[in-house]
Amino acid sequence: MIKRKLYGQHFLVDEKVIKKIVELIDGETALEIGGGKGALSKLVANKVEKLYIVEKDEKLAETLRNIFQNKENIKVINDDFLKLKPFKVHVIYGNVPYSISSKIVFKLLEWNFSYSILMFQKEFVEKMIAKEKTREFGRLSFNSQNFFVIKKLFDVSNKAFFPKPKVTSTVIKLEKREKPLIEVKDERIIRVLFSLKNKKIKNIIKKMEKTKIPIKKEELEKNEIKKIMEKRPWQLTFEEIDTLLKIFN
Repeated sequence: MIKRKLYGQHFLVDEKVIKKIVELIDGETALEIGGGKGALSKLVANKVEKLYIVEKDEKLAETLRNIFQNKENIKVINDDFLKLKPFKVHVIYGNVPYSISSKIVFKLLEWNFSYSILMFQKEFVEKMIAKEKTREFGRLSFNSQNFFVIKKLFDVSNKAFFPKPKVTSTVIKLEKREKPLIEVKDERIIRVLFSLKNKKIKNIIKKMEKTKIPIKKEELEKNEIKKIMEKRPWQLTFEEIDTLLKIFN
């Protein structure tokens, strides 16, 4: 067997894990990100009325078309999910290439779906679900939790894949919030905050002024803001971040 690892893809081959993931997928319509060789889609096809399989690799897409040529309820789309025009589906699932995990998560904000079952590198998931006021809480944690309800389901050993990755993976459930916990008008603020997450807010604000991010200086005199200024970004709660954002125009 020739190893194929295009786009950072590791194929899931463990039947127990495959069945465990498929059990989580239900609904009238489903979309798979990265169909690979059809390990998941072969089973999902029997559970849904319509299945869309998005596969970027041309040869793999052709293989999938051959596998499902007699299945009228399956449509193979040879395209990049990140460039695909969104449409309504019930569930989105897939074994996501590690290199584009973050891009996939935020591409989902454009889609209309009920829930998503996705598998990422375990370390990536730990950053997504890191709790506020812990050193692990960063930009990915804030953005993920601000837009999604995230539930960690189970870990998957690297032995479940071919080729075998060097890391453990984790399956999660994502549900898009009706509206974000906090309205962020300028993403630059969050980016700068968490790129300097170990510095005090008051020092970060000085740097922001140099980058011409507009600040309402009169807000800096409020007591609640003064307390926040002495903290570091990872020490903030969502409520405190919301309060801090009010100093910006």
